Amino acid sequence: MHILMEAKELLTEDNYLVIYTKGDKLNLVNEEHVGSTGNWLVAKDKEIDYLIIYHRDETNDENIVYTAKYKDKELAEGADRYKIFFTDVERVATTPSNWAKFIGSNTMNPLSYYYAKDYVAPPYTGRV
Repeated sequence: MHILMEAKELLTEDNYLVIYTKGDKLNLVNEEHVGSTGNWLVAKDKEIDYLIIYHRDETNDENIVYTAKYKDKELAEGADRYKIFFTDVERVATTPSNWAKFIGSNTMNPLSYYYAKDYVAPPYTGRV
């Protein structure tokens, strides 16, 4: 299994929502590679292409990282809270990083956005 230190290692020229969850509202249907995660205060005007899900699995004492293609959102419990639906979910890595280090911020907000307009390609490391 691949080990990541930060979410930005997965970024491409797309818009991402990175979510922290302990899994109580994370539903994965592995056979169909679809799922949902619920009850988030998501900005209504943010464009989202993909999700990066940081799942803190306290039972096994590990941080599991999934990627998924954003599908849709619908109102959930409470005003302005949404359940997020996704497809093509895949477990891609684990990380020893805590949430703040993983998203590169000291915030405790369980949501973080990364935008295509801010994407900087990693430096070329191959031989010429």
